Amino acid sequence: MEVFDRMEETVTARAGEERALLRFLDKVFARQNLIPYFKWLLPKLFRAGAAPCPKTLVVRDEKNPSRFRAAVGLYMIECAVGSEKLLAAGIGNVAVGKRYRGMGYMKLLMRQALELARARGADYSVLNGLRHRYQYFGYERVGCGYDFKLTKTSLRHSLHGTEMVPLTVEKLRREDTETLAAIHALNETSPVYCARPDDPAALWDTLTSWFAVPYILRREGAFAGYFQYARIGFRVEELRLTDAELLGGAVTAILAKLKRSNLVFRTLPTEAGLIAGLTPLCETVHIQNTNIFNVLNYTHVLEALLRLKARSAPLCEGELVLRVNGFFEAETLRISVRGGEIAVTPTDEAPALALEHLAAMRCFFAPVAPERALLPAYAASWFPLLIDMPYMDTV
Repeated sequence: MEVFDRMEETVTARAGEERALLRFLDKVFARQNLIPYFKWLLPKLFRAGAAPCPKTLVVRDEKNPSRFRAAVGLYMIECAVGSEKLLAAGIGNVAVGKRYRGMGYMKLLMRQALELARARGADYSVLNGLRHRYQYFGYERVGCGYDFKLTKTSLRHSLHGTEMVPLTVEKLRREDTETLAAIHALNETSPVYCARPDDPAALWDTLTSWFAVPYILRREGAFAGYFQYARIGFRVEELRLTDAELLGGAVTAILAKLKRSNLVFRTLPTEAGLIAGLTPLCETVHIQNTNIFNVLNYTHVLEALLRLKARSAPLCEGELVLRVNGFFEAETLRISVRGGEIAVTPTDEAPALALEHLAAMRCFFAPVAPERALLPAYAASWFPLLIDMPYMDTV
């Protein structure tokens, strides 16, 4: 029997209930009541002082209100996309107690989390989960990452005769506040990044979430860059260098430090310099679907991402009026690319094409999308657009 879909059915957890919330999440995900899983998996969300309770919608047990039947975390994340700002709603720790599954709590919490995200002005929502499970709530797997596999053999041949700057690699230390400040500044030079705390302790918690291990690169003792080694997936995430000319020395030093004969380096499609540098060095490259997304404001998201794409390649000129039957409401919008100017504006004009929400998500953002064949050739060339989030910023 499903619960009634009423807003008053759920509330946020109360301050002081952090321990009870963590015990509930650990029991659902780790299958045992005493394994401290989430505290170590996501210290940025669950460390002491992080206040996860006001960011978590819960359904309480009617007989014992101190216990939870279900929970969903909702975290607002500010993202920089080129010169634009977008607001993302990160959905995490979607949990329903074993005894209460099949009663509609997940539907209730997800719907209310999205309603709340929209009310807070979120442009889109992101989560990590099963594609078809979350399609019911408007999500589609359209995130994209490039996985470059580098091997000792491929580097020996591709870098043969190349004079490289020698670099050293060392683990980042929690107390190294000066380097943490340098990491914070270097991350914000990326074309796409999420706002992170400049407080060293909080930034450390972000860099070590998802069981990642942060490392720094040094050139003659000076800070030359950083990366995270993601132990979930065994790959390098977020390689950032102070100078693109250091790449050959960096990847060689990283493989040696981690004692790996091969290693995957993941990039976002917007990291043009890193992609250009890794392409001649790699043995293989794969395009990977990453997170799943639900766009709540097509007008703002499309304009921001089209402008981002135009920074790296000219877009075909033209105009197109589309109607998108979004998850919450329909948007009829005119996309215009004229004289180097890009605008996406609401309109009352008759659309040339109407797309349902999931079809629109694929058409605009997915690496592979048969729906793009419905567009005029000039408009089809605008897509796909990058909609993604750096690994360390996901929840």
